[in-house]
Amino acid sequence: MQTATPEQFEALQDIAQQNDGRLRSYSGRGMYGAQCLGITTEYPNSVIEDAGAAGIKGARQDSMGLKTIVYWPKIGVPDYFKED
Repeated sequence: MQTATPEQFEALQDIAQQNDGRLRSYSGRGMYGAQCLGITTEYPNSVIEDAGAAGIKGARQDSMGLKTIVYWPKIGVPDYFKED
């Protein structure tokens, strides 16, 4: 897993904001505790489309009850990322 580049990180922050979501770290199915970047949102299709348009591919999604998390298992969490 590669750590997110500054450009990827900034793009995902913008995408989260545009889709009323929140950027966070996530350990998806089959990741065995490894942390990647994800966006919790009510608009997963829009997040995936926006990320694809920004050149960020390989999204997966899991249901979290009322919201969905869209995550990128190959994009690791940068050391400087602190969640709110």
